[in-house]
Amino acid sequence: MFKTPTESMSVKQFMNRTQKKEYGRRNFTAYSISFTPLALLDPLMISIGLGVLGIVFVERMLTHFGLHHIAELISNVIRIIGPTAFFAALIYFFVTNPFTLL
Repeated sequence: MFKTPTESMSVKQFMNRTQKKEYGRRNFTAYSISFTPLALLDPLMISIGLGVLGIVFVERMLTHFGLHHIAELISNVIRIIGPTAFFAALIYFFVTNPFTLL
């Protein structure tokens, strides 16, 4: 669509720089966005992850103290909450993250 014309030259001309063409300078303004990767850590995602890890830690402590029946109930609940929380957090991340292009 907007192709620039190509020029052909031999290797000798290129190495000797005999063909110098002056191109007009264009005004070019470059903008930069600086951000830290810590900006991607959302407090809501961190709190959901810490909540799930806290429940797992409580389950392990109950198993350690010999309360296997309560730990088994928590384990059954975690089997449902784990994948659900993961996919909900993944969808939330892609919907609210300004650095992803969908």
